[in-house]
Amino acid sequence: MDSYPLISVIVPVYNVAPYLEECLDSIARQSYCNFEVILVDDGSTDNSGEICDTYCGKDNRFRVIHQENQWVSGARNTGLREAAGEWLCFIDSDDFVDSEYLMALYQKTSEGYLLAVVDVSCPPFESCFNDGEIDSDSIFKKLFPISNDSSIKEKVVYSVVWNKFYHRSLLDGLHFKNLPAGEDKEFNCRVYLKVDKVGLVNLPLYHYRHRENSIMRSLEKEQNVDYRRFKLCEELLASFRFPDSCKTCRTWLLRTAFSYMIYARLKAWPSQLDRDWKNDCRSVIEKYWKEFLLSKLIPQKQRLAFFLYWYFPFFGKALSGIS
Repeated sequence: MDSYPLISVIVPVYNVAPYLEECLDSIARQSYCNFEVILVDDGSTDNSGEICDTYCGKDNRFRVIHQENQWVSGARNTGLREAAGEWLCFIDSDDFVDSEYLMALYQKTSEGYLLAVVDVSCPPFESCFNDGEIDSDSIFKKLFPISNDSSIKEKVVYSVVWNKFYHRSLLDGLHFKNLPAGEDKEFNCRVYLKVDKVGLVNLPLYHYRHRENSIMRSLEKEQNVDYRRFKLCEELLASFRFPDSCKTCRTWLLRTAFSYMIYARLKAWPSQLDRDWKNDCRSVIEKYWKEFLLSKLIPQKQRLAFFLYWYFPFFGKALSGIS
């Protein structure tokens, strides 16, 4: 196993004491042995930091960095700076993985027909709720559909980072931006431009835990989180001029931005963001309306639906059930 390349596993940690031991145990049990685990204790106020110290004391593959709170982007950036592996992956500290997780990912990159071109390998994932039961109809499977078709690259690379396996060459010069939401998508959009093919491990080896008090759930409860996400899509559309081979990624950004605009319109604009929403949405429509309408990658029904929802919000509210 020593001849196998080193894999760096980066785990940002913040106030996850009830779940952390299960996460770290699942990593320690990996059948692939040549790995290091970089735990970044991001200013935890519970005993998460002490749990990290305990694991580092009993397993020399684990090491911990304690830092002041810099949010998940800052924690991941710290891990990136410290990582020594040829391959890197991220695991969220309230999730857990199968014992074959690293081995399956590495073997996928070693398959003959993918040997020279696979840079990212992505397993599908299950959604685990607090009671440990699997939610087979998870909304995440709908948001991030995965299948073995020709568009697999586009479907998986611009989403979350915690179920992916990156070769170090992909990450040169990259870091996570300090965003309130969507830092994964921004990061993966940059990775996207460097990737030729993506290998798929079609097994549910990553177990995502849905928590109501997670950082992501807390952000979703903020009244302006949709505006922040919309702004992220707007900035990405303006920043990235994708080549023809990356049209699917750009189309996804268009659809996402327009979806947030529809939602704001149907909600009669959040009052505290009324002016910002209206001005920014009008600006995006002026810039990208023609591209949106002419895109053959967006179903005609969706283009028609946007027109109706945007210009006739009364009917849109009736159709969507939004009050």
